[in-house]
Amino acid sequence: EDYTSVKNIYRKTMSYNGTQIVADNAKRITIYSIDGRTIKKSDGNVISTVGLVRGIYIAIAENENRTETLRFIIE
Repeated sequence: EDYTSVKNIYRKTMSYNGTQIVADNAKRITIYSIDGRTIKKSDGNVISTVGLVRGIYIAIAENENRTETLRFIIE
């Protein structure tokens, strides 16, 4: 069987514009520091990154069907 198209089932739905993260259809977004500490949570599809100190972060967006991860850097 040909599974080459399987990786394209889900399109990326998260974006970071420098001040916030938006995740289409997400029920919640959590931001973690690179060492795994929970930094910020949002019950919705948008979370502000204003006020975060310089560093590398991981954002995880969740809904009933899937989880998506985004790595971003605050400079």
